[in-house]
Amino acid sequence: DRKDDAVGGAVGLEYRPDLRLTFSVSGRHEKDKFLPEGERRKIYSASGGVVYQLTRDATFSMTYIHTKEDASVDIRDYTNNVVAVQVRMAL
Repeated sequence: DRKDDAVGGAVGLEYRPDLRLTFSVSGRHEKDKFLPEGERRKIYSASGGVVYQLTRDATFSMTYIHTKEDASVDIRDYTNNVVAVQVRMAL
């Protein structure tokens, strides 16, 4: 008898001013309804980042992600803020 409905969308944009540098931004929204309980929730997320190619085999990146959930059950509400710094090397 359970029925879950979900509707959402996402959008993203990437810009490369040169071969070594990449900027990106994205956003996402999701709206859910859970039946027969009647619970509802909305999730919003936005992120941005930059990637720099140090060498042919190494990159440096910084990313920020903000996520917020707004639910009809207050205990499920949350907000996350994540900052990530990463160095990748291919061997």
